[in-house]
Amino acid sequence: MRTRNRLKTYQAPEQNPVEKFLWWCAGADKNILSSATYSDYVKYYCMGGIVLGTGMLAALAMFFAISKVFENNIIAGIIGLFWGLIIFNLDRFIVSSTGKGDGKDTISFSELIHAAPRLAMAIVIGITIAAPLEIKIFEKEIKQQWQEMARADLVTYKNEKLANHKKSEFDNATATIEELKSEIDNQLTPEIQILNERIRFENNNGGCGSKCQKYEKLLAAIRVEESTKRESIAALELIVSGINDERIELENEYMDTRDVDKIGILNSLTALDQYPGSKWPKRMLMLLLVFVEVAPVFFKLMLTYGPYDLLKENTMRIVLAKEGVEIKENYHQALRDGKDHWDEITFHQHDKVVAAEIELNEKVKELKLLAIEKWYEQEKAKVEANPRNYISSEIEPKP
Repeated sequence: MRTRNRLKTYQAPEQNPVEKFLWWCAGADKNILSSATYSDYVKYYCMGGIVLGTGMLAALAMFFAISKVFENNIIAGIIGLFWGLIIFNLDRFIVSSTGKGDGKDTISFSELIHAAPRLAMAIVIGITIAAPLEIKIFEKEIKQQWQEMARADLVTYKNEKLANHKKSEFDNATATIEELKSEIDNQLTPEIQILNERIRFENNNGGCGSKCQKYEKLLAAIRVEESTKRESIAALELIVSGINDERIELENEYMDTRDVDKIGILNSLTALDQYPGSKWPKRMLMLLLVFVEVAPVFFKLMLTYGPYDLLKENTMRIVLAKEGVEIKENYHQALRDGKDHWDEITFHQHDKVVAAEIELNEKVKELKLLAIEKWYEQEKAKVEANPRNYISSEIEPKP
């Protein structure tokens, strides 16, 4: 008896502003939901929480993506917020426009067919959100893989591009330097040593005579030749050094394009694909986000009819009844079967207006016929009274 009395006076707990906001996110009518049970409260603010969370994830994903492009957190924040609102609005539309099907806690094949367009939109949104979040979550692995890719590319770049930069000029200068050094080391230096020994021998044995002076002239000529060759070597080494500096500058420019802090979105995804063992974690993250996106649609199809749904149906029928719209008993069955449901609706207000217009048109038609008949009688009386005047008025030429 006490339990029965308690149920008679049952009233759901007072809802707080956060719950009302989550109801709005789920597309529920708070005025109707306020009169429902607590279980309906929980259903719809949980569903609204999923919709809100998806919008926030979309905003974060776009923030991470745009920050990769513009490197400006303010611009990224504004665009991310705008994108989050778009996804939030799309999800809110998808959830609120998805019906409950047959009201059972199972999902039939026909319900899946009807919900297929909404599920497709939800899957596309989930995949779109997943990519930037993958980049942020696996940021360390992406940087590591990018560095390895950069090193491998640098080796290829050095072998294929840098090595061919002014190759003929570099090779000719290097070969000439080696040739001049070989001439100095193998030819001039031994000759200088021999001449120095001979000059020293002559000086130690009777002084520097004509023979010694001849050696000195020859030594001076060889030293001039050596100096000329060394000057040529120095000039060629400057050429080689300049080419090497150009190659280093090109290498630095190339490395700037491979900077870890300047990885683009596509390059980040490429690096993540090539990172060992990233295949399944990346797929699981994408599947998780897709599931979060499609979950509200499935949950909506699995919800059974509760007090909120009955109150909502009752409110809709009251509004329609006030406007003169009658829904017949086969209306909902026709909707579930995908058949034409307009034959199951009677628009009484419309029918009244149509009937009134038809009756008005009939009365106007009767009045026009009556007016023509009365005019005919009047004209007939005139003719009978004086036919000559009527004939002359008809045949008299107009001025």
